[in-house]
Amino acid sequence: MLFQLIQNLDKSEKRYFVLLTGHYKDKDSHYLKLYHYIVENEIYDDKLLKEHFRKESWIDNYTIVKKYLYEKLLKALRFYHTEKFERADFNQMYQNIQIFEQKGMTKSMEKEVKRLEKHLQQVENWTPEKIIYHEYLARQIQLKGRSSVSEEGHQEWGRILDEFRGVAQNLLDYIDLRKVSLKMREGIFCRKPELIKETFQSPIFQEMSPNYDFRAKLLFLRNFFFYYYATQEPEKSLESLKKMLDLFDEYPEKKSSFKEYNYTLSTYLNSLINYNKFEEFDNYIKVYEDYIKKVTKVSDRYQADIISHFLGMNRYIKSKNYETASKVFQRGIKKFSLTDITTYLSDAFAINFYAMGCRIYLSIGQYESILDLYNLIDESTDLAKWLQGGFHLHFYQMLAMYKFQHKYFDNELKKKVYFFRKHKFYKGNVQLFCKFLKALHRYKKPFKKHEILVKYRELFIAQKDPSLLGFLSWIDQEIKDLEVLID
Repeated sequence: MLFQLIQNLDKSEKRYFVLLTGHYKDKDSHYLKLYHYIVENEIYDDKLLKEHFRKESWIDNYTIVKKYLYEKLLKALRFYHTEKFERADFNQMYQNIQIFEQKGMTKSMEKEVKRLEKHLQQVENWTPEKIIYHEYLARQIQLKGRSSVSEEGHQEWGRILDEFRGVAQNLLDYIDLRKVSLKMREGIFCRKPELIKETFQSPIFQEMSPNYDFRAKLLFLRNFFFYYYATQEPEKSLESLKKMLDLFDEYPEKKSSFKEYNYTLSTYLNSLINYNKFEEFDNYIKVYEDYIKKVTKVSDRYQADIISHFLGMNRYIKSKNYETASKVFQRGIKKFSLTDITTYLSDAFAINFYAMGCRIYLSIGQYESILDLYNLIDESTDLAKWLQGGFHLHFYQMLAMYKFQHKYFDNELKKKVYFFRKHKFYKGNVQLFCKFLKALHRYKKPFKKHEILVKYRELFIAQKDPSLLGFLSWIDQEIKDLEVLID
């Protein structure tokens, strides 16, 4: 597990771990020596590690040192990703209550309990937070000496059990809906139309129960959104998303649940772009921008803000207004540093954000900017972990190098082929793209280049792969430029 964990650390996580351990002056610790050697030499074999450290006094306790390193890494990652974790606020308050209780700080404990109760008003009854809190209440009855047979204890137990009844029923409703949702997604992503149809005809899909809580209602409507998305019914798909947003208006307190509301609102905006409803998008993005201003948590506001930039870029790319898209992207990279993005968001989002910037620069011919962005990302994140975004960034780099007739073009192309051969999922299409670039770079005469561009344009279309289709506009422009030259 240790080796797998270290292999999956990104550069910023590694940097944080070293800074954290350095802060506590553990530089000469056995576990840090082991960590640095594993990282620097990429050795993930116990026998080789034991052989290297055979002269160290601690090698007889190798298993203990290894376990300690594993625990230290997990602790550092918990600190580093605190803002990203679900229930982070709840966990922090609940731990504070336990600490105050242990220290006998009754007033502080009661104050923290009130904070926790206020927080729990924002979440559904059946969520783990509520269940843990109910267990805490039950334990408090015992600690106060109120047995379950006393009148006072009986009343408290009865109240808790009544609340648990609601928790259990809401959870059962949600489980049924979630099972339907999973089947629906399987049908969509595994291309099983018969499963999509079967799911849609399920009894639970026919009518919303009046007893559903907010989360169950939201999931019920979301299932319809997935169905109409799969059956390519844009108006009904948008209508389902709009009903989800209306549901938040019925439960205005749920808008403070950032994850759900932000997801619903941003999905609606993205769908408007996909269906070319730019006027509606321009009106509704203002709702999103107003919402961002009201988000109190810094990490949530940051995430929503950068998503709004991402949506803006996508909107102008879709309408082929690349100059405006470029301005939105420039505002974004001035406002959000790469370090900040990867702190508050996933590396995958950061890579896709900058990949979209490269796509904009490709469309307006700013090839030098593409190389600058690629180098920035390559130095800061592990592209190999994020195939879809990394895939595009590698190709944007190669197209820019081709346009510059870069002297290291051939070497870089060989590296790409070697890298992508290790990832079977993209093997075929990557090789097709690399063959295309190799042929284009090899032949200098306009007639031959035109022939290659037309040939590979047809091959890309035949693949029906969005990753390849995304480069068609660049190919079309190259064909036009060559036709002018040939004439």
